[in-house]
Amino acid sequence: MVFSSHLFLFYFLPLALLLYYVAPRGWRMFVLTAVSYVFYGWTNPWFVLLLTWATLVDFVCGNVIGNHWRFGARDAEGNTPRWQRRLFVGISLVSNLGMLVFFKYAMFAAEN
Repeated sequence: MVFSSHLFLFYFLPLALLLYYVAPRGWRMFVLTAVSYVFYGWTNPWFVLLLTWATLVDFVCGNVIGNHWRFGARDAEGNTPRWQRRLFVGISLVSNLGMLVFFKYAMFAAEN
């Protein structure tokens, strides 16, 4: 499905907006995530697995960086240590940029 197609503009987008505004405030992010999965799965269902991986890695890393989850050591204030937050920023970046580089350059490398 392409953003400029009539299927997206007249059916998918209005339905997504309707679901978003009808959903309770606490469920709106979940609705947007589910609609995104449907949009990417429309083109190729295997993309849903890739999107699930990215979502899970970024969710875990974001919770550690945002000091919601703590693993092991804590600093004097009881927060996640700076080195651990930096480590999870690095994990998130490597995961996301790794997928980008792979899908952008895999075919180029295979042809050459």
